[in-house]
Amino acid sequence: MDWINLDSCVTKTLDHYSVASTINNLYGKLPALEINVGGGTISIGQYALYHMNSGDAFYFTSWSGNKFSDQPSDDGHVFLVKHNGDNTGNGYQRAMGFFISRNTMTFYVISVFVFNNPSGQANWLNINNEPVTTARIANGAVTGLKITDRTITATKLASSFSDYSTTEQNTGRLWIDGKTIYRKEINLGSLTDTTPKHVPHGIANLSTVVSLTGFVTNGSVFLPLPLARYNNFASQIGLFVNMTDIVVEPGNDRTAYTGYVVIEYTKTV
Repeated sequence: MDWINLDSCVTKTLDHYSVASTINNLYGKLPALEINVGGGTISIGQYALYHMNSGDAFYFTSWSGNKFSDQPSDDGHVFLVKHNGDNTGNGYQRAMGFFISRNTMTFYVISVFVFNNPSGQANWLNINNEPVTTARIANGAVTGLKITDRTITATKLASSFSDYSTTEQNTGRLWIDGKTIYRKEINLGSLTDTTPKHVPHGIANLSTVVSLTGFVTNGSVFLPLPLARYNNFASQIGLFVNMTDIVVEPGNDRTAYTGYVVIEYTKTV
C-alpha cells in the first residue's frame, strides 16, 4: 500500500492556491455590502457615471443621513443597474432602476442615458402620479384596447372640451376641411320688440359657422333660438350671424327676455 503524505498535499495546495490569492481574486467581484453617499452630497446620476461600471448593480436603502441629492424627499429603497459605460462619465452611459418610497409606496423609474456628458443627471419618472404627457407615450401607443370603456370622464378632460365660456375655446374637434372648431357663448342681454338686435361677437378671422343655437327666457318660460312657430308666425324669433354681429329678430315684443347664443366656428388663420 502506498502512503500519501497529507502534509505535502496541503502544503502544495496552499502554495498554489493561497488564501491571499483567493481573496484577491474575489476582491472587486463581490458586491459591496454597504455604501454610504452622505446626506444629499451626490446625485444618483453622478454616482452611476463615476462609481459604477458596466454590469454593476446595487440595492440602496436611503434615509435622511444617507440619501442621493436628487431622489424624492421620502426615505425608501433604490435599485440601480448600469448597462453601459465606465466610471469616467464619458462615452455612452446608460443605467436604469427604480425607487420605492417607504411611507407612501410611490414608485419611481430612474433613467440615466447620456453620451459624452460627464455632468449628466438621472431622470426620475413618478409612475404613480406624474401627469402622462406626449413625451412619455409613443405616437399611436394609446388605443381603445388600452382604455376601459366609459372610464374617461369630463373631469379628466381639458375644460375647453366640455365647459361653456364667453371667451373663445378650442373644442379639440376639426371641421371637414381640417380646421379647428372653436366655441364661444354670446350674452344677448335684453331683447328688443320687433327691431333686430345686433350684438358684437368679437370673433376675429371668422371662416365657417358650424353651429348657431341659443335660448332666451323671461324667468319662467324658456324659448330656443331660433324659434319657429307653425301657428303663430308673428311670435317667431330669427337668429343669424355675420362677420361682426349676432343678430336676433323678434317677431313681437320680447323686451322681457334675456338670453345667450352658442356659436361654433372655424377661423381663416
